Amino acid sequence: IIPQELVVSLSKKKIRVFRRLHVVVENVSDVGLYNSQSPVSEIVNEYDLLSLAPRNEAAFQAACSSSNCDIITIDYSSSFKIRGIDINSATNRQAVIEIPYAHALLNVRARKSLIQTCRDLQNASCTKILLSSGTRLTGADDDVGPLAFRMPGDLINLVSTVMRFAPRVALSALDGQPA
Repeated sequence: IIPQELVVSLSKKKIRVFRRLHVVVENVSDVGLYNSQSPVSEIVNEYDLLSLAPRNEAAFQAACSSSNCDIITIDYSSSFKIRGIDINSATNRQAVIEIPYAHALLNVRARKSLIQTCRDLQNASCTKILLSSGTRLTGADDDVGPLAFRMPGDLINLVSTVMRFAPRVALSALDGQPA
């Protein structure tokens, strides 16, 4: 069952399509490439949103503190420390932390990592999240198709009960601008 406030808020909004550039970064120097003064800035400017998916702690810290990205996608299969200072830096820059859930729905190990990552985000006082299905591919590159997607009510339940974020955060993760 979808909460009434979500139905009302979604029905009043017009749909707008954004172009998103999603980049996986493994080195701190890679993060610097996507700043406004970089050689690839012309390419970045062709997109409405820039999301970075850091694969290690140093790249995560750089993405939070010094990049021009709009979205920082958490890779909860990597084990790096999520610090409050990094989350605060990202939040102060108006960046949003993205949590892709599909892989965790289909893999028990990933599910445990997702829950631990959400606890780390809560301990770091992160309340500005974006929930997405992420990729539909498993580790074996099998396309799981519609199994990776869920209804809005299921996602609000996932965020509030399994991930243990406040109901306000759960609702805002799906309704327009993350809180």
